[in-house]
Amino acid sequence: MPKVAVVKTTPKTINEDIARVMELADYDKFVSKDVATSIKLNLSWSKLYPACSTNPYIFDGLLKKLISDGFDHKTITAVENETVV
Repeated sequence: MPKVAVVKTTPKTINEDIARVMELADYDKFVSKDVATSIKLNLSWSKLYPACSTNPYIFDGLLKKLISDGFDHKTITAVENETVV
């Protein structure tokens, strides 16, 4: 069964906290390094709006965790649907 995990973070510990929350959620049971991985970004606004846009620090931490866990960076793709709100 999928899990939800929550970790309190700070600007200094964000990458470690993202890695920790992914491990707590057992993400590797649901995401395989053997296939291409798409990461859906939320970029519907022309400006960065907290809670509406993908936070670049979260995206960076996610990429670092995936790559450190053996995902091939060449098979990770960020995607967006070009919807304008």
